[in-house]
Amino acid sequence: MSSINGFSNLEPCSVHEVVHAWLAAEAPLIERQFKVAGLGRRLALDAPDFTDRQQNQKRLRTLFGIRRWLWSEIPPDTGWYKGRALFSANQRVTRAWSFDDQFKPGAVSLYGLIFWGHALDAPLLLEGNHRYSQWVVNGRPDQSATVYVGLSPSNYRFFPGDDEIPYGPIPSGSFYE
Repeated sequence: MSSINGFSNLEPCSVHEVVHAWLAAEAPLIERQFKVAGLGRRLALDAPDFTDRQQNQKRLRTLFGIRRWLWSEIPPDTGWYKGRALFSANQRVTRAWSFDDQFKPGAVSLYGLIFWGHALDAPLLLEGNHRYSQWVVNGRPDQSATVYVGLSPSNYRFFPGDDEIPYGPIPSGSFYE
């Protein structure tokens, strides 16, 4: 696949790989949830077996415990892909949430960001908003990173323009507050 909006080399991946990447990004905040789910950090993150149904279920249960309101709205026909993204000053990305962007200068890794969209032209950033915001504050130095992208023709409650879905208001804040 040629590069579209900085995304390239996208290959199909399992939803379990995406769940793993999300949990890895949230790991510093959710160590307790791994224990509650009966899944130690080693099996959850360090040595996952994506063919093990029980591990996959426990990882998904852990993610639902912290991000159910966001994850459960992703359309079931979403196809997931893993690939590379070249982040540069002219890339179009829609951040899921607005932040004050009160970050301090310093290097930040964009590895494992998770996007969702109808196409690659301006996907919604689902996971990694703080890291992406930090990168913006740092002046957007070019960086290539492994990313996950979900694509679907169906509407997603949190995607700009897909607001015709008849649900209540979008929840503010997070479960960490």
